[in-house]
Amino acid sequence: MAVNLNECLISGTVVGDPMFSGEGDGSWGFVQVHTTYPQMDSGGQYKDVDQIVQCVSDMDRHTNTLRKYVKNGKALTLSTYYRTWEADGVQNHGLFIRKLTFASANFGQENNYNN
Repeated sequence: MAVNLNECLISGTVVGDPMFSGEGDGSWGFVQVHTTYPQMDSGGQYKDVDQIVQCVSDMDRHTNTLRKYVKNGKALTLSTYYRTWEADGVQNHGLFIRKLTFASANFGQENNYNN
């Protein structure tokens, strides 16, 4: 039997304030995180490439944490897993939050990554 691992770590700075669908138990949260990844250019040098990643919260405790503590400019690391689901006959996919870890970098500072 093969080993299965479905985990992705996203570390960066929150872009804009999180958005929410619904209120109370069963609500979902959506947060965008600005991160980078290395990519080799035509000269053979690696450069950081900007990437905005949207992550989803469907667990009440994570959605409540997003509501209370996560704002634009907050530095954090998200442990996520990839998941698919169907809604209204449409197949969707996304990175779902398993764990949030807060960082002190950029705490309380605004950034210029708003879309």
